[in-house]
Amino acid sequence: MHQLIAAPFLEQHVLVRPGSRGGALLPEARYEELRALDPAELAPAWLAEAVATQWDDLDLQDQFVGEFLLVRQPSTWGYGKASWEVNLGCNYACKHCYLGMKVNSGMPWEDKRRCLDIMAEAGVLFLQVSGGEPTIDRDFMRAYRYAWELGMMITVSTNGSLLWRENLLRLFSECPPYRVTVSMYGASKASYDGLTQRDGAWDQFVQGMNVARHARLPLRMSIVVTEDNGAEEQAMVGLCESWGVEYAVFTNMMPTIYGGAEVLTAQSKEHLRLRKTFTGCNAGHTFFHLDPHGLVSICKIGRDDQISLPPHEGIEGLARLGCDRRPSDASHRRLRRMRALRVLPRVQARGWLEPVMTVPYVPTLGPVRRDDPLHDLFEAVVENAGNGRFLPHDKDARWFDRKAERVLADAIEHDQHQTLIPTLNEGGPHTVKVHVYGDVPGSLTAGADLARKLAAAHGAGRAKVAWFLGPDQPEEYAHGLGTRVQFKDFAEGPGQAPVVRVLDYKQLPESERFAVFADLMAGDGFAFLYERMQAGTVGPVLTILDGATVAGAIGPMETMSDAAGRARLLPQYFGVRPEYRGLGYGRALWRAAMHWGHQHGAAYQLLQTEVGGVSDRLCAAEGLTSLGFVNQTAA
Repeated sequence: MHQLIAAPFLEQHVLVRPGSRGGALLPEARYEELRALDPAELAPAWLAEAVATQWDDLDLQDQFVGEFLLVRQPSTWGYGKASWEVNLGCNYACKHCYLGMKVNSGMPWEDKRRCLDIMAEAGVLFLQVSGGEPTIDRDFMRAYRYAWELGMMITVSTNGSLLWRENLLRLFSECPPYRVTVSMYGASKASYDGLTQRDGAWDQFVQGMNVARHARLPLRMSIVVTEDNGAEEQAMVGLCESWGVEYAVFTNMMPTIYGGAEVLTAQSKEHLRLRKTFTGCNAGHTFFHLDPHGLVSICKIGRDDQISLPPHEGIEGLARLGCDRRPSDASHRRLRRMRALRVLPRVQARGWLEPVMTVPYVPTLGPVRRDDPLHDLFEAVVENAGNGRFLPHDKDARWFDRKAERVLADAIEHDQHQTLIPTLNEGGPHTVKVHVYGDVPGSLTAGADLARKLAAAHGAGRAKVAWFLGPDQPEEYAHGLGTRVQFKDFAEGPGQAPVVRVLDYKQLPESERFAVFADLMAGDGFAFLYERMQAGTVGPVLTILDGATVAGAIGPMETMSDAAGRARLLPQYFGVRPEYRGLGYGRALWRAAMHWGHQHGAAYQLLQTEVGGVSDRLCAAEGLTSLGFVNQTAA
């Protein structure tokens, strides 16, 4: 069976490995090369090297392609993801369940297999299998295996009650899942059995989790907070952390699939969180949902205008999803992207731009890793220009509903000597900023001229120019002008532990004490952060108390997958009140944050510090790597 999958994914090509969160982007030419290979040929040297870099436990030397690689064929439909409820039945009777009446019915096996064939033909690479409880379905195991053999990366959403079964474990060992997402309904037998309305459910859950962790399944917990278990939210979080399993907390319920509101009474009112305003998504365009009876809709929530795959419409029915979408749309989008990128040709960008990019920095995204797919990131920010959507790996998505900064694609200037990439930021005072890549004489002057011209054209009150200096340049060149890009690699461990006790904000004896700190440190962003903390929309914030006073804080503590699929610890607000500096509190907070990131699976952190500032000196003392400097000045 295959160990790797090479496949088109949306408008890119990827190399992924079942059971692994990581992956690599493939240039189209390399993908086509793999398509043309005879299974009896040896692995190309470039592929063996790339795989060894991404997965050091996988050696392709002297292996035949057919022994390890499955190449997915292109699809004219352009879908990349799908979800599938294999049934509506469940061995629990949870009070909050959006399924309402749980009827264990569905398609016969032949129709299920036909649906999976259609998904593969439509281009689906990532498939979420759910229910009801999927593992109780009579066809779950052969449906899972069949989807896996078609070359899908499978996420199983389960209550975990049957993960101890040997046949399931054997299946997951032979055909590794991309992820197993387990719902968690309490931290004690009383609350868990009460919410699920099943005696013994807690015991089954704990048994399943113990076996699954021992089997090293790629687990992720979905902590469901309701009226029954609201008092145990932190206990559930603590249990996940003691298990070393990543988690997400869900507090807001949704009506049943037929519109009934009865399950909303299960919500814990004090845990409800403000949701972002819906601004649109790709449902129906690059994603679709399949229910147990073969009916396709744009997603789990939008179930109107369902399309019957077997035995009626087949794959042609997908053309009616997402505003009369046609197979040729993918080609049209690719053509529009190529036109937008005509000023940044692929060969020139790879052959010239990357070597002179002294700092790995992408406009509108900020610093990235040197080994990230840089050209693809540049393509993505140009293609995304003007639509207000966030890219999946954009760190700013946690703060706002729409992307305020965009690349002015039509104004990019590129030649063999320099590249000027302008952006317009419409959040706050409108600002045009030109990013200058290249160090030929006159580059900064050219960038400033372009910034002033575009600021006038777009009615922006500010014009700026940004340029970059490598880590080998004297830092005096960046004093007063820029920031240093800092890199923390968690492969080397989290570093020393804090010697002063650090608390989660929610552990403070009186949470209102943080309000005083936030007000005094408003200039460091803590007033803004405190608003988000009160709304419950951000991760943990670590704090230090001096007596009864909040002396310092760092947060929010959150991770996000980057463009290569690695978990990244996101930058935090970080500060210590002036009167408490010099006591080691800043160092303790920093070390606690690094331990949090390491414990939650982060591969690294990237951040920017003011050159010569307190945080800059702290990062240097803690052994972070400098990737260079980002300078800015008025044009």
